Amino acid sequence: MTVLKSARLGMMSAAIVLSSTLAHAGGMAPAIMPPAQIVEETKSSSSSAGIIIPLIIIALIALAVSKTNTPVAVMSNNNG
Repeated sequence: MTVLKSARLGMMSAAIVLSSTLAHAGGMAPAIMPPAQIVEETKSSSSSAGIIIPLIIIALIALAVSKTNTPVAVMSNNNG
């Protein structure tokens, strides 16, 4: 019976050793971190940039209106 007990003890210790090595065989997987998102701030345009185009349009309209052929009353200077 001592032979069976020592064989059983050897089998159990071998099972324990094998199960512990299988548990550590792969090790811990490295942590997978998502890539960092880089956010770049955009430069804000100056507030006067929004008014330049309307001013140009108004100036072009005023120029077009001033160049139209409108009849002008001409006063004659007959002092004679």
